[in-house]
Amino acid sequence: MNQFYTESFNKLIYDILDLKIKEVSLYNKEIKDQNFKINNFEKKFNNLLSKLPKDDVSIIDNYLTMNNDLNSIMLSEIYKSGFYDCVKLLKHINII
Repeated sequence: MNQFYTESFNKLIYDILDLKIKEVSLYNKEIKDQNFKINNFEKKFNNLLSKLPKDDVSIIDNYLTMNNDLNSIMLSEIYKSGFYDCVKLLKHINII
């Protein structure tokens, strides 16, 4: 039963994070600027990759994928930790 709640809570956290990432990507100027810069480099990056041997491209692709996965895991853990800290604070000040 505990695993069900853990999995459900984790899914809820991921769903909330996805929603928040989409929201801030639309409204946060700094994120919009960074996305614009990344998009400008994407064609150059893909062009560079097309000139490399497949093994090198695979190494780069695996590295970027693992790095993105790690960042996603860290982000969700930070969000989850903040959620728990918020609950602890609300309990400490007798709101819940």
